[in-house]
Amino acid sequence: MGTARTFVWVDESAVAVAGYYLVAPHLVERADMPSAVGRGSPDQILAVLLARLALGREYQGRGLGGQLLVDALELIVGNARRVGGRLVVVDAIDDRARTFYEHHGFDRLSDRDDRLVQKLSRVAASLGVDWP
Repeated sequence: MGTARTFVWVDESAVAVAGYYLVAPHLVERADMPSAVGRGSPDQILAVLLARLALGREYQGRGLGGQLLVDALELIVGNARRVGGRLVVVDAIDDRARTFYEHHGFDRLSDRDDRLVQKLSRVAASLGVDWP
């Protein structure tokens, strides 16, 4: 339906899917954001939702999750530089995922333990990319 795009990492040696992520355009309400994130924004903030990020079990525990996240964030920043956007939003499926995203600079919303955000300007800086 055109609401999201899926990107797949393929392990060519095993002819298997090693990991994947989905990205989708998204809007968040400024009122739902921490003041440091929402300050100066319109009532609705253009964001990108990192809807899924997963590695196959046999690829976990090797630091590949961080690499997969960097791949997703590079794609998101590159596209946001062209079309705009202010935030990256993720919904952590469990405590382990939430800890993973927090380790990579995402901040929890005060009213939802599963939703985390990070400013695109901060993501770009961590990737060494000019913003905007």
